[in-house]
Amino acid sequence: MSSGAVGKTSLGEAGMQRVIELEERMAHLEASMDALTDALLMRERELRDAWLAIDRLKGQLIELAPAASLSPEQEPPPPHY
Repeated sequence: MSSGAVGKTSLGEAGMQRVIELEERMAHLEASMDALTDALLMRERELRDAWLAIDRLKGQLIELAPAASLSPEQEPPPPHY
């Protein structure tokens, strides 16, 4: 066998243990990445919903603004007059 070839027999017990440890770490990292992706997607949905609510409220505010911007002369008198 040449020195550059790597097979199961050339890894030895310590090498195989290291491969197993690396595979376990990779599995944990993949699970963490999946959890972070799910959290990010949830935050993106929440942010989108918040922006939609803001846009809806802006529209309502624009509709109400003309009525709230009457000059004092245009205001009707208070009910006690």
